[in-house]
Amino acid sequence: MKTVNLCMSGGRTSAYMTEKVLELQSKGYFSNTDFVITFANTGREHEKTLEFVNNCDIRWRKLYNNRVFWLEAVVHEGRKPSSHKLVDFESLSKKGEVFERVTQKYGLPNNNFLHCTRELKENPILSYMLSIGEDVGFTKGGEFISATYETWIGIRADEPKRLGGNMNGKQKKVFPLAGHLLHCDKQDVLDFWEDMPFDLDLPEHLGNCIDCHKKSFKKLKLVHNETSGEAFEFTQELDNKYSMVKAQVLDDGEIKERKRFRGYRNTSELIKMFSEMEVNTKDYGHESGSCSESCEAFMNDNKAEEQLDLFK
Repeated sequence: MKTVNLCMSGGRTSAYMTEKVLELQSKGYFSNTDFVITFANTGREHEKTLEFVNNCDIRWRKLYNNRVFWLEAVVHEGRKPSSHKLVDFESLSKKGEVFERVTQKYGLPNNNFLHCTRELKENPILSYMLSIGEDVGFTKGGEFISATYETWIGIRADEPKRLGGNMNGKQKKVFPLAGHLLHCDKQDVLDFWEDMPFDLDLPEHLGNCIDCHKKSFKKLKLVHNETSGEAFEFTQELDNKYSMVKAQVLDDGEIKERKRFRGYRNTSELIKMFSEMEVNTKDYGHESGSCSESCEAFMNDNKAEEQLDLFK
């Protein structure tokens, strides 16, 4: 029996991938495949993202006798990476508790320090796959051993930039929506969910971690405006507590604090910049980038795969 991790990010595209795969299996395809659906909660997901995942979970249990395994990071001292715990829609972190625990150990995440994805998503998923008897891909005695299972990721055919450089690695990654198996583009996904009894009722700028540093300034300003600044209160608190964790020591001995957002900005500096920005919300929906309504794990192999040997 072949094992496949269906990596669900919480967005429409990865849910579309999962739905289509399970539908095909119910019709006799993939008869020798055990699909394991994982969703790793960061604690900073929008409530509507969690509701969407829960609705999918209920649907897939009923129609396909499959379920979502809700995971959260368990942070450890020392060099040991985050492991996992199983949670559900009622018990999961919704106020950033797990995100803060990772920040307390590793410092503020930003575009140079992507431990948020690694420790909150990738390592908990790897830990779970290990717990069910899979080999996540180690190097033993200098010999490369790849993972015993495949990881299927919801990247569409119209997202070639997100596919670049991600075809290889210790994880056996498959992108079924970008190939012949389930080839689709963004409009295909939107059309599908429009006809479904539920949808992710969330604009792109509110997807992922609501205050994600990968988002453009325009998206972050919209988040700030639409939440009356509330979305950034948590981030401001992290700045106050953890900006000196893993801070950089310069050649002259000066300590350079960690800042989360683009352009070496902390939360206060980001919000101050918003007053000088104009956002045309009418045209905004056409903007796309590396961070839309979903954030996939295992799309930045270099840092993540350095962690694999630590599980031994």
